[in-house]
This record gives sequence, structure tokens and C-alpha cells, in this order.
Amino acid sequence: MFAEPTIDDFLARIDWHISNALDKAGTEVARVRNEASLAGGFKSGRMVMFGIEAARKAFDGGVDTTLGELKRTIRMTKLDPQKLRELVGQRLTKFAAAAKTTAQIDNPATGGLADYSQEKFTDFDKYLQFSLRQFDVGFHDAPEPEVPPMTSNSINVGNMTGNIQQGSPGATQTFELKVNIGAAQAALQAFEAELNKSEIDDRARQELAADIATIKAQLSRPSPSVSILHEAGKSVRNVVEGVVAGALTSPLLHTAIALGLTLGLK
Repeated sequence: MFAEPTIDDFLARIDWHISNALDKAGTEVARVRNEASLAGGFKSGRMVMFGIEAARKAFDGGVDTTLGELKRTIRMTKLDPQKLRELVGQRLTKFAAAAKTTAQIDNPATGGLADYSQEKFTDFDKYLQFSLRQFDVGFHDAPEPEVPPMTSNSINVGNMTGNIQQGSPGATQTFELKVNIGAAQAALQAFEAELNKSEIDDRARQELAADIATIKAQLSRPSPSVSILHEAGKSVRNVVEGVVAGALTSPLLHTAIALGLTLGLK
């Protein structure tokens, strides 16, 4: 070892674990929405409840994994434990907000279901504070998680830079592809405008609504999951292609293709 780990090294690991947990939350919530849409129950009470439960499960796992990384770093490095703990608290607070956003649907529920959602979202914060307190007093011995890979992978649609090394021992590869959030949001808005004017059957509209909700949830995150955006964009295009039945001049198809391009589809 030629250098001591830094705070930035620690934060890179923490961010990797949290990003994985958010990806898992987004994937599971998208699955719940798609299943509900196919069953004709998009935005139903059951979908809201199952979506929140899916996000909560990923959130709990992410908190535990992050605390495990904190424990390992305190054990293995000379970094200030109090500073590390402070940074973890800040990161996990933002994680809680992002996880709750992932679980939300486009139009908030009303009445009793709104109260249920608010109660469950409050439980995210309560669980986080409880876990941090239990860790601080030594009652929560979080298991140390897998070690993040040495390579760096960050994806963003519309602007790609890369550095690829081959043929040399120990070479690493860095690949970056960034999402142009503004372009994706504008494309999504244009698609929704055309969708509102289109005459399509209810089932197709529900499927598209599920995909739109997934895309919006990801675009609202500080670090959107490109894999989830890619799959949602692909689903939108497939549904629209089935609806227009080969009508290549359809404005709905054109906006779906434009949306897909901003989400990484070719």
C-alpha cells in the first residue's frame, strides 16, 4: 500500500452501495407497476402499497450495507470515525428521500391511501434513525458487504466519453455515458402530449402510464439508473409500435423514438 485511504475513497464506496440499492428499488417498483398495469390496476391501492414495500425492502438493505461499509472503514483505516459517521448520516438521509421518490406514482393518492403512503414514508426515516442509533451504541453489528469493483462505471445518455486499455496487465477501463436530464424530460413531455391526443386502447395506455411513471421517478433522482431508463424506454417504444401498427408517420411513434434516443436506445 503506497497511500492511505481518503475521505473521498470512502465516499466513493458508500455512493456505490447506495446507487446499487436505488437501482434495486427502482427495478422492483417498476416490476410492481408493470404487473399492476397488465392486470388493469395501475395507480390502484394495491400497486401503491406493493410499490412502497418493494422500495422499503431495498432501502433497508441499502442502510445495512452502508453501515457495514462504515464499520469496515473504521476498522481498517485511520480516518476519523466521527467524520465518517457524520458523512454516512448525510448520505443515508438523501438515500431515504430518493428511495421514497422511487416508490411514488405520478399522481399522489388521496384519502385513506394518501395517509397510508405518508405513514409508510415516515417509517423510512424512523428506520434510518433507529439503525444509526443502534450502530452508534454498538447494538447493530452490520455485516461487511462486498467490496466495490476497481473499475468505474457511470452512464449518461447523449454524451459519451471513454478510455479503453487492452493488452496490459492490471489495466483498467473507465466508461462514462451521461444522461441529459433536460433533454429526456423534454422528450418525455412531448411524448405525453401526443399520448393525450391519441386514441389508443386502455390496456396500452395503462402500460405506457407505468413506463412514464418509472422514467419520471428515475429522472428525479440525482443519479438515474440507465438500465431502468433503457428498459422503460424500450417498453414505451414496443407498446407504441404495436399500437400504430406500422404507421411510420405517426406523431406518437416519432415522439416515442425521440424519447428512446435520450434514454440510450438506438
